[in-house]
Amino acid sequence: MSHKIIKNIGIVTFYPPMRTEFELFGVETFEKNGFNVFFIDISKILTPNLKYDPPVVNDKIVIKINKIRELYDILNQNNLIIVSAVYYTYKTLWLYRLYKKFNVPYIVFDISYHPSRTFESSQKSLQERIKRLNFRNLIIRLVNSNTFNQFLIKKADFALVPNYFSNILDPTIGKNTKILYTHHSDYDKYLANLDKKVSPENIIVFLDEYLPYHPDFQVMKSKPPVTPMNYYTSISRFFDKLEQKTMLQVVIAAHPRSARKNLFGDRKVIYNNTLELVRKSRLVVAHSSTALNFVALYKKPVIFMTTDEIIKTDHNNIIMNMAKCFNKIPINIDDETSIDMSDICSIDLEAYNNYLNNHVKIPGTPEINSWEMFIDCLNENHYI
Repeated sequence: MSHKIIKNIGIVTFYPPMRTEFELFGVETFEKNGFNVFFIDISKILTPNLKYDPPVVNDKIVIKINKIRELYDILNQNNLIIVSAVYYTYKTLWLYRLYKKFNVPYIVFDISYHPSRTFESSQKSLQERIKRLNFRNLIIRLVNSNTFNQFLIKKADFALVPNYFSNILDPTIGKNTKILYTHHSDYDKYLANLDKKVSPENIIVFLDEYLPYHPDFQVMKSKPPVTPMNYYTSISRFFDKLEQKTMLQVVIAAHPRSARKNLFGDRKVIYNNTLELVRKSRLVVAHSSTALNFVALYKKPVIFMTTDEIIKTDHNNIIMNMAKCFNKIPINIDDETSIDMSDICSIDLEAYNNYLNNHVKIPGTPEINSWEMFIDCLNENHYI
């Protein structure tokens, strides 16, 4: 079967792209293989009131879209494939309708897969399920159903699937979609750093999630699970206790979207270097960050923590589920109970390995970058 030859890679994002997105979407890998790569930022359409303006990395390859019609000329290119980093929902149905209108080939992948999703459906009570059966959610279910959307959208040409639990892509996957089982993007970073030597340091790394201010809460129009004053007071007090107990220094692996300064007092805050920080640490502290993938890869002891505020929210379930993956129980850092170092420093290797196999890398997949796998797939299917 013949296909149009792909020369351009257009990456559609719902956030202004940052340095982490350049790595996540394999920009360097595509460019090394002769592709012209550019980002299509539709955040102004999806979230026009978003108060979030990250530092520009390379605005020469970022096209900011303000109106839907501005996409027409881009999608009408003959040698283009779209990497759709915007999930299919009732709010983005228009975008997937455009993919169909212009018959543009596109690829989907689970950009924000989180292991806690695998627990969600089993934990919802009958009462909770009934509560969700309102008109809006019935419309959402209808839009997501294959019976309905097979007439509305063109199914994806390719799907990069990081594990067997990922199902958020299902509405866009059809019988002709080429499914490529790869691994989590964090494993790509792990592979890229295999030959790099790192010396251990006497540090504890906190995997920051920017919980009080994360822009996702604006996008989803939901309330953060913590208030800034209470949250930063609690974790600062806990870090003081932890440093006294361990004689180690707490270093902050900053969330890539964090923009506010001086949130952690005098503690060192480091951006865009989470893998190396975890790798050389003695201990990791976290809520439910996907960067826990590095904890599993490098077999680091970990403390899961919650607070009095978080416990009252759904976010606590996410933390509980992540801790369960590592056979741990979260600590409520607002509880004055002393820290049990013997439990903290223990590692359940079976749990760590199960986590890797279930959520980070499907056993048997090639030990190469995910986007290299995709380029090989394009070649095998005569797109290049």
